[in-house]
Amino acid sequence: MLSGFLPVEQPRAPTEWGEPLATENPYAGYWPNGEQYTWVFAETLNPTNFEVVQSMVLRTPHQYGPFQQVESSIWISSFLGMQESRMRQAIDLVDERVQSIRIDSSSFNLELKENAQEHIFRSISKDVELKVWVFDCYTTSGIDPDGTKIGEVVLVGQARWGGTVDLLVVLRPFFHDGLTSDPYAESIVNQWVV
Repeated sequence: MLSGFLPVEQPRAPTEWGEPLATENPYAGYWPNGEQYTWVFAETLNPTNFEVVQSMVLRTPHQYGPFQQVESSIWISSFLGMQESRMRQAIDLVDERVQSIRIDSSSFNLELKENAQEHIFRSISKDVELKVWVFDCYTTSGIDPDGTKIGEVVLVGQARWGGTVDLLVVLRPFFHDGLTSDPYAESIVNQWVV
């Protein structure tokens, strides 16, 4: 478990994405160690159609090999509530841009829409098959006890030898065009996969 404190490499940052908006996450825990970059991509003609993208590399002290590493890391982070702490920064960025609903980043939850799906992403050099998790994101700070849907989260990951995993999180507000036309955020993931 001490290996969870070892340093990690920098997250993937495709050159097409430019400089990240943030290179640290004030809400992330100290264990396991990880690095996270965050971008906000907005359409020029429709700036309310935006995506918050987080690329991260995390230490996986529970597993050093790639077999089922992404799946076990997602399960453990869900169980321990680590997903929510890493997502708070993205929720704050959505709150800044969506004026119709006030979103408290400490009062939200993620609900898995369906089990992870296998999907083929097409990077520049090859096709890569990854599992994709899609979550509904709800704010729980309003009057509805079940929460109000504020968006969807797409999560993919690639395992590495040596006890680290690369993850990509794409948060889109509930009115984003891509929720129906690009449900697995391929336009973003294709640039990220290696």
